[in-house]
Amino acid sequence: MAMSGDLFSQNLQLSGKVIERTSKEPLEGATVFLTAPGDSAALAHSVSDTAGNFQIDLAAGGNFVFHIQYLGFNPYDVPLELNGSTNLGVLALEPSKFLLNSVLITGQKTPVSLEFDRQVYQVSQDLFSESSSASEILQNIPSVTVDIDGEIKLRNRSNIAFFVNGKPSAMLRRNAESYLEQIPASSIERIEIITNPSAKYRPDGVGGIINLVLKREAGQGWNGLLGLNIGNEERANGNARVNYGGKKNQLHRKLWHSAYGQKDAVLRRPRVQTPRKPE
Repeated sequence: MAMSGDLFSQNLQLSGKVIERTSKEPLEGATVFLTAPGDSAALAHSVSDTAGNFQIDLAAGGNFVFHIQYLGFNPYDVPLELNGSTNLGVLALEPSKFLLNSVLITGQKTPVSLEFDRQVYQVSQDLFSESSSASEILQNIPSVTVDIDGEIKLRNRSNIAFFVNGKPSAMLRRNAESYLEQIPASSIERIEIITNPSAKYRPDGVGGIINLVLKREAGQGWNGLLGLNIGNEERANGNARVNYGGKKNQLHRKLWHSAYGQKDAVLRRPRVQTPRKPE
């Protein structure tokens, strides 16, 4: 039988044990193989078991190169002459110098999470929260739809109760579409969707609850939003909202402008609203 190397006609076994040099722990799954000198093709191979032991069966002896490879460790390569069955004893591998001490994997949680009785949307994790209104953010929440007129539905139900910080809001009950357009999304910490309200919410006739949880002191100072939309046939419209919030009241100024080509232009006068004390 012809093989690379000086071979002798006899059956033999090559065995040994692979460990980690420092801890002396056995290495399971190390690849052990033989090649002919100057060749990279494996003539015979094996894999170490849970105790680090391996055994390679050969049809004949000869001159070989003995290799051990294990992920994260320096390779072990030595010339070897076999004239009969041989036990190489304990072979220690050294960790590679290029092995990382640790790997840090980071990720971002999804904005939507499910709790026992509600769906929670973390507004701060929405990329558009800094430039959107509450009404626009609601469009990103599963099970909530907002049509072109601003009407909000929860699972196709329009009889929704709106809460602010866990309490019913009379302001949103009167005109939710208008007021939600004026609330900057950046002032909201999270939005909670309760599709099956419990008895403590007095849910008679209510198809669900949308609870806006505002950031602490979110209503203080000036804030605003600027929007611009451009369509075909020279259609364009823009809007700007400027809000000033205090502990007792809040002032809203809203500008709206639309144009159709150069023939038609409408400018509505700014509207100033001073709502009642927050509920």
